[in-house]
Amino acid sequence: MTLATVILAPEPLTRYAVAQAVEARFGGEHGVLRTRLQHAFDQVPKLERAGLVRVVGTAPTGRTSLLAATQAGVADWRDWLAAPITMPDAMTAALARLKAVRFGDYVTMLQIIDRYEALLQRMVQQAIDPGRPEDIADRIALLWNRRDLVAQLQWCQHSRDHLYEAMRSGGPR
Repeated sequence: MTLATVILAPEPLTRYAVAQAVEARFGGEHGVLRTRLQHAFDQVPKLERAGLVRVVGTAPTGRTSLLAATQAGVADWRDWLAAPITMPDAMTAALARLKAVRFGDYVTMLQIIDRYEALLQRMVQQAIDPGRPEDIADRIALLWNRRDLVAQLQWCQHSRDHLYEAMRSGGPR
C-alpha cells in the first residue's frame, strides 16, 4: 500500500506525507487494512532499499527528502494489481487492490473484480454438499460457507454494476 501511495501521488512526497496518505487511503479505524501511520512510515526505507522508490529532491524546508516511485516500483505495483487473488483474506486483497488503482481506471478495477469472482466461483464448486456427513456441525459449516460465497458473488455483481455506471457517467471511481 505504501508503494501504491507513492505511485498514485500527483507529486513527490515526504516520508511522513506518504505515511499519512497510506493511513488515510487504506488504514485508520475503518480502513480496508487498518494500517497505521507508523507502519507505513517504517515501510518507506524498505521500499528504498528494494529500489522501488527513490529520493528525487528536498522539501521546501530543506530537511526532508521527497520520494517518487522508480520504474521498478511502478512495474512491481502493476504486477501486484494483476496478480491472482488468493485465499485467505481474498476479500481484503481485492478491496486493497481496488483502493490502489489510479483514479478513473475502471478497466483495472473490473479486472480485479473478475479475478476475485473467478476465485469465488472455484470455491463454490468445491463447496458442493456431500450429502449426509457424519458430523452435523460439518454440514452446517458447509451451508454457512456456501451462503457466504453467494453473498460475495452478489457483491461482485453489484460492484461491477457501479463501475459500469461510473464509466457511463464519468463519475467517481
